[in-house]
Order: sequence, then C-alpha cells, then structure tokens
Amino acid sequence: MPAKAQSMMWVMATLLVAMIPQLPRMPVAVVVATLAPLAWRLGAELKSWPTLPRLVRYIVTGMSLAALALSYGGLFGRRAAVSLLVAMLALKLIECERIRDARLIVSFSFFLCATQFLFTQSILMPFYGLATIALGLVALARLQRSEAFQGTGTAPAAVSSKVAELVFGLRILLLAIPVGVAFFAFFPRWAAPMWGVPETTLDAKSGLSDSMSPGSIQNLFMDDSPAFRVVFDGAVPQRSALYWRGPVLWNYEDNTWTGSFLGRNIDAEAERAKAPATWSYSVQLEPNERHWLFALDYPIGAPEDTRLTMDFQLLRRLPVIQLLQYRVSSDAHYVDSPELKQTLRSMALELPVGLNPRTLEQVQAWRHDFPDDKAFIHHVLEYFNREEFFYSLEAPLLGNDAIDDFL
Repeated sequence: MPAKAQSMMWVMATLLVAMIPQLPRMPVAVVVATLAPLAWRLGAELKSWPTLPRLVRYIVTGMSLAALALSYGGLFGRRAAVSLLVAMLALKLIECERIRDARLIVSFSFFLCATQFLFTQSILMPFYGLATIALGLVALARLQRSEAFQGTGTAPAAVSSKVAELVFGLRILLLAIPVGVAFFAFFPRWAAPMWGVPETTLDAKSGLSDSMSPGSIQNLFMDDSPAFRVVFDGAVPQRSALYWRGPVLWNYEDNTWTGSFLGRNIDAEAERAKAPATWSYSVQLEPNERHWLFALDYPIGAPEDTRLTMDFQLLRRLPVIQLLQYRVSSDAHYVDSPELKQTLRSMALELPVGLNPRTLEQVQAWRHDFPDDKAFIHHVLEYFNREEFFYSLEAPLLGNDAIDDFL
C-alpha cells in the first residue's frame, strides 16, 4: 500500500475512534450520513477511485445537513452541534487530497474527542482519550514525513516502527506539560467546565439558574449531580415542609423570568420577635457560581457574610465557587407577607404588552366567573391538575406567544 494511503488510513482511524462515543447519541439517518463518506474513502484508498465531482459533493453535503436539521429540529444545541462536527469531518474525507486537509481532520478529531467529555466522565473516557491521541500522533507523524519529502519524490520507507513514531510524538507532547501546569495553578477554576454550553441554548440541563425561559429549549437532559446536602440536628421534617427557597424571580419579559433589582438589593425589614427555631440544620452547598444560599422558610440565625432580602432570599456577598458548609435555623410558623405591599404586587402582576392574547382572554373569562381571589386560584390549579399536561425532556420549541402555544 502506498505511503499516502497508509497515512490516510491512520487519519481515518483517528476520526473513527474519536466519533465512536457520539454515534449512539445520533439519529440513524445522521449515522448513515456520517459513516457513508468514511466507507467511500476507504474504498477510494484501496481501489484508487477518482475524486467525486464537485456537484456530487455539494449534493451529499446538502443531504447530510438536511438529515441533521430534520432529526434535531435545527442545528443548535449541544447534541446537534457535536453531531454537525462529526458529519462535517466525515464529509471532509471526500475532498481530502492535500496533506493540509488531512492534518485538519486529525486536529479537529482531537477537538471532537474533547467534546465527548461534555456528555459523560465515565471511567472508560480517559482510555478513549488516550486512544484517540495515540492514533492522532501517529497520523500526524506520518503526514509530516510525507510533507517533508513533498516535491522530491516518494518519501523513503520509515526505518522506525509505529511505536517509535508514537514515542516521538509523546516526547513532543511533553513540552506542553509546563504550560498545562501553569494554567492549572494560576487560571481561575469555575464551578462548571469552561467548555460547557450556556444554559440558555436549545440544549440544556435541568437545575436552577438566575433566569428561566420556558419553551426556549428543545432537548433537556437530567442533571442528577447533587445541588446540596442537609443534615438536621433532630428529626427530618415531613416532605411537604421541605420547600427550599433559593432564587426568587419577579420580572417576566421576552418570555424569560428574571430576578428584580428590589429583590436583590433591599434587605428584609426588621422583624417582630420570632418564635424559637423549629429546625436547625447544616447545609453543604456544591459550587454553583451564584450568590444565593438554600434555606427553609423562614431563615433565622443565618450564617455570617449573608443577608436576608425583602423576598426572603438568603444572599452571600461572594459567589459560591467551592464547596460551602453553613448552618441555618428556620421558623416554620412564621407567616410570609400576610399583606403584599403595593409595589411588590404591581411588580408581580406586570405583564409584557401584546403577548399571549388567547391566554389573557381565557384568564379574564375565568376571573369573571370567579371574582374571589381564593376561588380563582383554586380553579386555575384544578385546571392544571385536570388537563393532560405532561413533563417532557424533548418538547417542540415555542414561538413568541409561548404561553398561548403551551396551553
């Protein structure tokens, strides 16, 4: 087999190993669109097939993009973006005729390998990463030899073995260790990976954040990592009493719930004498880069360097960037805001103008039938309990009138 064909085999092997964890997460149509270029390139190297015409390459690329868009409902989101990278690297094999193109495929295979750690950090992932790097280093070494003798004829046969080439590549890789150590020691370490996809994208994970945009995500995957751990001094309260207050969202604008300036910056008023603490407990909070702490209503005896806001958020001056342990006592019999102030009431009832007209019409009809506040609220809760609403991790995207679309 010619040296060029051998080099391409190493390139294809690197790409194939890099994409293996992603293949089970991809729809069947996208898997076929990805493996077909690999199969064609293998046949082209073994049988010396000519390069496909440009029009055929355009058609194949368009069909692959269409399969991606139809399978994921778009090209946005974590899974769709990584699947797009896999498909594009496979398609690049169809027109890979220069050493520069082959080197590009290997380099992006390393990047593809890194993206797989976004989905899982199982015990097998380090072995997968090492296998990808090992194959890629051998491929790059062979491509470098071919480029060094480009224009002077065929490169002479390598005297060293593949293992020796791999060892040479590893020796070069050792030069990056001081830089990696410097980054680890001096660069800020966030609570979430730097390469993590923002929560506001179409592919998100369950959990709490400083904002909430219902209907803005297409695929939601459950994050089962612990948020915090609690140890009570005495008996554990009943499940119905375990309502942990964290962030409080007041403003609704552009289909997004956010906190308010008042809620973050105005402290709670001086309270009347409280009854003895109902519960005392210790909380171990995982790093989340937020300022709020979790506590049961109504928190008394809050930890140092915290303050209680007007909407009973327990806020810390510095964000939680490492494991934090604190103690809190709570008065379960405290009545939270028996009469809501007019300022807060106006803020809570403010709606964006011109959105969700059908919902507003329905609510006005209900309000006419149930003028009493408690009766109205009871009817609304019954409606959501009676109708067939389901929780789904994969839901269609909602439009500008998100509430109308949902209901």
